[in-house]
Amino acid sequence: MEEKHDAHVQVLAGPSAGQWATGGLVAISVWSIAMVVVLTMRGAGQGALPAILTIGGIGIVALAIALVCTWRMKRKTALELAAGYTTRSGHPEVPQVDPQSQGLIRNANDPDLSRAEYRAAIRRVRMSAQRR
Repeated sequence: MEEKHDAHVQVLAGPSAGQWATGGLVAISVWSIAMVVVLTMRGAGQGALPAILTIGGIGIVALAIALVCTWRMKRKTALELAAGYTTRSGHPEVPQVDPQSQGLIRNANDPDLSRAEYRAAIRRVRMSAQRR
């Protein structure tokens, strides 16, 4: 892969596709943690109906948030691809950009990065951005 340490791409305003995907995962994670807490409380002698209603209510809210985040992520992915870049893996035909620093992580037509390569590239572009 040809390294472009100071390459910079103008990204679209607002949360990136990757950030929307993370939001959906956070919503489901919060629901999972809440479910464990509520079930633990139920085991400590609390009634079954409040536990079921609490888990159900939090689950419905978490699912709604996750669905909105997924819809926004798909929409933002399409906008990013139309703009000629991506902030997520899985689109090797366009360059991959860090939405925070707007630095180039991976050139177009290069293979997707491994997790270790991705983390190293993020550190590199963010350090480069701090020097600007």
